[in-house]
Amino acid sequence: MLRTALIGFPSSGKTTLFQLMTSHYEAPRAGHGKLEASMGVARVPDERLHRLAAIYNPKKVTPATVEFADLAGTGRTGAQALLDVAPYRNADALVHVVRAFRDPSVLHHSDEIKPANDAQAMEDELLLADLAVTEKRLERLERDLKKGRTPELERERALLVRCKAALEEGRPLRGVEMTDDERKVLRGFQFLSAKPLLLVINMDEADTALLADGAKAARAAGLEAFLSRAGTRAVAVCAKIELEIAQLD
Repeated sequence: MLRTALIGFPSSGKTTLFQLMTSHYEAPRAGHGKLEASMGVARVPDERLHRLAAIYNPKKVTPATVEFADLAGTGRTGAQALLDVAPYRNADALVHVVRAFRDPSVLHHSDEIKPANDAQAMEDELLLADLAVTEKRLERLERDLKKGRTPELERERALLVRCKAALEEGRPLRGVEMTDDERKVLRGFQFLSAKPLLLVINMDEADTALLADGAKAARAAGLEAFLSRAGTRAVAVCAKIELEIAQLD
């Protein structure tokens, strides 16, 4: 099962998308002053599975599923807080819901609809969170190396120094070239900016002509530069309308 975690600024439609994908209509909860994620699972439609089931008539047919996590905010902000939430640390990919709809009744967190600004601001949050983890680990490595040098510690330090340089330059770790062995070393850190990123552009109902083409929607929203980055893709949706339709079915 693919595990994904939803990120996005307030009023972006993040929770609406979560409800749409999972049919989970309970609002995210805040528990005992801590960040708490609502969890939901979506089945992946696949006509091939139905055709194979018709041919082989198995006792059980199990479709592929995607797990979604949606975070409840309790006053703590910034991606650093996500590192304290297991479904976000352990996610296989991040889904960033970017607001592109222009509904004056829904206040924007910065009072202006600029999807590219929001996308970059969230990316910066991820970079800062990873940078804090990297610096903390490097400090400990330096202490350990003073006690005794080993090839493993030397390799880890060299790798983290590269990661730190990339993060300070504003480059997410998902775009940094690494060997498979280096990726394995980093896996335990669960770096947020190393996870593949899907931009979900939440658009107006009037923009339905763009919904079928994520690249075209990204250009219309000023997000085309993000699609040139490694490990980044985009899709478009009008989450509010899609949810209303889903609730009618």
